[in-house]
Amino acid sequence: MSAPRPLVLHSDPADGARHALAALPGDLAPALAAATGATVSVLPPVQAASPDDLLRGAAGHGSDLVELAREHDVVQALDVPAAAAALAARRLGGPPVLARVALAGLPLDGSTHRSVAALARGADAVLAPSAAHADLLRPLTGVPAVEALLEALSAHELAAQDGGAHPVDPSGAPRLLVLGGAPWSRTVLGGLLRSVVEDRDLRVSVTGSPDDAPARALRAGADRLGVADRVEWAGEVEGSALREQLDAATAVLDPGNSTDATRVPLAAMARGRAVLAPARQAAADVVVPGVTGALFGTGDERSVARTTLATLHDGFRCSAYGVAGADRLRSRFAADRVLRAVQECSAALAGTPDSRTA
Repeated sequence: MSAPRPLVLHSDPADGARHALAALPGDLAPALAAATGATVSVLPPVQAASPDDLLRGAAGHGSDLVELAREHDVVQALDVPAAAAALAARRLGGPPVLARVALAGLPLDGSTHRSVAALARGADAVLAPSAAHADLLRPLTGVPAVEALLEALSAHELAAQDGGAHPVDPSGAPRLLVLGGAPWSRTVLGGLLRSVVEDRDLRVSVTGSPDDAPARALRAGADRLGVADRVEWAGEVEGSALREQLDAATAVLDPGNSTDATRVPLAAMARGRAVLAPARQAAADVVVPGVTGALFGTGDERSVARTTLATLHDGFRCSAYGVAGADRLRSRFAADRVLRAVQECSAALAGTPDSRTA
């Protein structure tokens, strides 16, 4: 059988800024398309006040999508609204749908949960970023989820920049990079402030908007405690700016505000940096505690500070974690391994005559 002609479909980035169901790493679709030769299509933005409205609006674009979809053998829908549109096109004669569904860390009300479950059951096959996502999807879908961490594709591109990762200097002053936006939980916020107060040599760089509520709370706390001079604001970083922030860090802290819990650890591993992350199942799929980083308790700010400082104070441990993380990215999440899972699943679906409905 010849290689299938895939259509990669995802939501408009504007929807991702408003609704977590549509949130998608901006570089994921281009990375997948470049590796597989797929066509990329973006759903028009949907004006929606709720996740259910977003899914209904996305499904309404199915009739607009069907002619384009018929030119391909399979639609790879990279987020939940894209899956809604692809399944609507499927009912009108479009090709089979391979839906990527990321649920770990995503709060769903009862109505939205039912909608997502219907979409998962309606898809011809389901991609899960990690084993944790696959476990969450198991009771929702009638088909086993295929594990494929697509985010690893862009992480490998980051790993290759500027000649590859620069090793951590074990004797250097500790520097913590908070990646993925300012901390949103009281636990992480308090733990971060405790860390800066207890270690007078520690410098912290925080990415994301400096004007959102969590950032303002962190800045106010740092001012109150007299440590504001050691908390820097990096703003929104990507490309070479992201690489420079990672290379300057001793370790990287994931504040746990990502819906997929994989991008921040993967970025840190790409540049050979130790990972600190909340002890959630999705993070544990990527981070191996005591090998590539450390996981902290999500209900105690002292646990956050204790884990952070114990890691940062051991430069050789940070160096070893970074080396192990880079190796895990190259092996466990190798690009060809991730792509093979997607391509094999797409090839199996190509030419499927029957149509499932959500």
